[in-house]
Amino acid sequence: MADPVSILGAASAAAQLAESGAKIIKFACEVYKQYQNPEEIRQHLVQIERIIDLARLVERNPALGTPSTESILKTCVTYTQEFQHTLQKIAVGVADSRLIRLKKGYSAIAKEKEITQLFANLEREKSSLLICISEIISNLSYDISSEVSRTRMDIGEVQALTNDLSSKMTNLHSITPSIKNTLDDIQSTLNQLKLNKKDPSLALSPAPSRHYHVPNGRLVREFIGRNAILEKIKVAFSSERRYGPHVVVLRGIGGQGKTQIALEYCRRAKEEGVDAIFWVDATSEDTVKKSFQTITENIKSPKDFVTENEVIEYILDRFRDWQGSWLMVFDNYDDAKTFDTIREFIPEGNTGCILLTSRHTTSDYLASDLDSAIELGGLPEEEALDLLWKTSGLTMVKQTRAGIFDTKHIVQRLAYHPLAITQAGSYIRQQKIRMDQFMGHYDAKREKILKHTPQLSQYRRRLSNNAERETSLNVFTTWELSFQQLLRTAEFGKEKEDLLILFAFFDCKDISEDLFSAYCKQAQVFDHYSWPVQCLIPCLGAFYPDGQVLPGHNPTRERLDGQRQWNSDMFVEIINDLAQTSLVQSWSRGEDGFCHFSLHPLVKDWIRLRTSEEMRQYCTLISGKILMAFLLDKYYQKSFKLSLSSQYAVLSHIEVYVDSTSILSSATVLSIDVQGERLDLVDDWIGSFLVRCGRYKQGEVLRKRLVDSREKTLGSEHASTLQAMSHLANAYVSQEKFDLAEELHRKTLKARQTLLGPDHPKTIRTIADIAWVLYQKGNYAAAEEIARTAVESQDRAEGPENQTSFNGFDTLATILRAQGKLAEAEKVQRRSLVGREKLLGVDHPATLIAAINVASILQNQGQLHGAEKLMRSSLEKQEKILGRDHPDTLLCTNNLALVLRDQGRLEAAEEMMRGVIEINKKLLGQNHSHTLKSTASLARILKDRKQYKDALVLYQQTILRLRKALGPNHPYNIQFSEEFENLEGEMGTA
Repeated sequence: MADPVSILGAASAAAQLAESGAKIIKFACEVYKQYQNPEEIRQHLVQIERIIDLARLVERNPALGTPSTESILKTCVTYTQEFQHTLQKIAVGVADSRLIRLKKGYSAIAKEKEITQLFANLEREKSSLLICISEIISNLSYDISSEVSRTRMDIGEVQALTNDLSSKMTNLHSITPSIKNTLDDIQSTLNQLKLNKKDPSLALSPAPSRHYHVPNGRLVREFIGRNAILEKIKVAFSSERRYGPHVVVLRGIGGQGKTQIALEYCRRAKEEGVDAIFWVDATSEDTVKKSFQTITENIKSPKDFVTENEVIEYILDRFRDWQGSWLMVFDNYDDAKTFDTIREFIPEGNTGCILLTSRHTTSDYLASDLDSAIELGGLPEEEALDLLWKTSGLTMVKQTRAGIFDTKHIVQRLAYHPLAITQAGSYIRQQKIRMDQFMGHYDAKREKILKHTPQLSQYRRRLSNNAERETSLNVFTTWELSFQQLLRTAEFGKEKEDLLILFAFFDCKDISEDLFSAYCKQAQVFDHYSWPVQCLIPCLGAFYPDGQVLPGHNPTRERLDGQRQWNSDMFVEIINDLAQTSLVQSWSRGEDGFCHFSLHPLVKDWIRLRTSEEMRQYCTLISGKILMAFLLDKYYQKSFKLSLSSQYAVLSHIEVYVDSTSILSSATVLSIDVQGERLDLVDDWIGSFLVRCGRYKQGEVLRKRLVDSREKTLGSEHASTLQAMSHLANAYVSQEKFDLAEELHRKTLKARQTLLGPDHPKTIRTIADIAWVLYQKGNYAAAEEIARTAVESQDRAEGPENQTSFNGFDTLATILRAQGKLAEAEKVQRRSLVGREKLLGVDHPATLIAAINVASILQNQGQLHGAEKLMRSSLEKQEKILGRDHPDTLLCTNNLALVLRDQGRLEAAEEMMRGVIEINKKLLGQNHSHTLKSTASLARILKDRKQYKDALVLYQQTILRLRKALGPNHPYNIQFSEEFENLEGEMGTA
């Protein structure tokens, strides 16, 4: 029992917290009415409400008054007082002047991060308090059970202990009623803090599920065991909750069978009548969006029209109001550090359950409560034995004592890891060895690995404890055994070994055969590739017919005469061999006809750790050149012809390659000639692709590396160096580093005028680029003068119109439009549009931008119907080609919302603009000018809808950030500031 001092201290802190908490909540709501929708702050204040409930529980029940609860409650009091102090600083008083109100508005923005951290601290303390209360309840129950158990003594000892036991029982009798009352009160309060929730596996009136969408063919034929884990999941889902779905997290290291357990639970839930069951690939934000798209197509009715941009909102709304029971699995949420917005994709429906699988420990915080965070360890021994017997085909050995002993020895050494046991069974079956022979093989191979692969120690450092490190070593050794089996039994064993190593230098989720087929075409023709790559030779077949031209980017019209074609069947055969020993996780044929496969992440780690330093350098080099060849193979008319899914896959591979280049930069001895291998070409093409996909920050990094490399090897005035400098300057523009961009463009222009002459297309392009930078900086007059110079120089050259001239037209037209010279702007812009349509086609990204520019000019001229039609047509194509989250697509969406505003369709305009702002914040950041201009446009829409207070808040939040992004004298800022002052005047006279 707690001591009296602790009881009084905890009760005092609880009373203080309960008394002040309610006042703070009311005060906060009043304060935030002046800045934003109070319902938004209510979502945060609910944490204080819940802590108040727990504080009142402690105050009513002295048994909960311990030093721990007292300490936690006092900490909560401190945090709430800090919150109150912060609120007092930003609260607007009736007598405050306009300047004071504006300053407090800026202060409120500045305090956002501080307040968010305070709420995070309170959430942490609330969790600690719940754990503390749960422990006290457990201890109270244990005290009772201990007293009762002591009466069960041997009959010979009863007489000696009678007096003492009588005293203890008297004491127990006296405290039991109060403990019972305390437990009842605690249970009642905790139940109020929970959500009413129904376990989907216990749905009434079982009937076949109306929706059952889980991966086909991924559940093993004979699912073994894991009944205890499945029961834990079921029990966790059965606990009551007040609102929202119950989230259960299943966490464990790779290969523990998380996905298989989730699939088995789905199967059982289907049989027991859960209304709807869905599967989401939670590997990344992109894969979640793709899964939501698939779910949308399966559940929406014919009358529902859901665009890709609305998919997430549609899913969240639909499941929030779903009438029947539902289960949604979020599988493979392993990259919690990068993908930290998973909560935004979890539906809030009261009738649903979420099962999330992950390797990452922080995923536990997504669970609804402590019991819903389930850590998945190794298999129970009996299940591990059964798995090894079945996968090895040696089921008869379990009938002998020696056989059971040998099998136990194996599964113990493999740490009961399901994937390791499965691979060991496959090795035993393929090698036709006895169970008692396996450990001899195992020990020999482990000794060899430790001798030749010291890098394994690096992997140990990623683990949390020594036992886990030993487990990982055993798992890696088992994979090495399977790997050696492949080398001995398969044709082209060495080539398959090297090919598997090469696979490990790509993103493991989706590796396409097309990467390697494209490389083999390019590498057989151009000298700057590394050829031959021996591991790819077995994948080549017959010779190309004479006269066939190399596809993709091929300005010199090189032919494939005398080169060998790609043999897809042979490549698939190799993948099948790797899959049979579990070294490749899964594979399938995509819609493009190519084989797509994946590696288990731990298999990928193992491969890279067992590989020599020299081989790792070589694979880094080859992986980069493969990516370059693939991009060149898909490059037509200044654009990469790739589906969105292929673009996302290539972007993931690029991330791995960029990380792998650290192997080259950190190596003490390089086994390859980096400069001689022309890795600068790899950086050039990958950088172009990143920028094309709107990944400006990553593109800038490679552009900078390219300039540094070429300045060192070619000199600062070489044509190739100048081209790299021009690209880097444009990357600076995308990142809004306008001063750096202007400086670099002017340096490039000076060198090009000397090297190429004033009328060379590249010189003219640089002049237009400088004009564009000046336009972005708000210097319209100077920008127009320079842009006219570029256009006039192009006209003097009298050459055919090309991309350079069209870019000059686009720049001049945009500058003219900004100054209100609409007639001339339209003429120049249409000249660009017509030319691009003839040269590039109507669906080329550059053509679409020209069309959108024409539509914006039409809007300014009041031709709203024509502007909307042209924008919608262009936007639809952009979404298919670039994706909905590309900066160019978002800019078009923004412009379309402005047209809707001018048409008076304010509700639709507001909805569209809010969507743009939300994505831009994630993509570019909340302080990027695109984000801020969209926010400014939203403020204008709200003003038009006469929502003056909300509009004023947005004006206040945006004006200071715009000044910082564009500069105080930028024409856009001057106009926006005038609008802000006018709005304040209107509100003051209203």
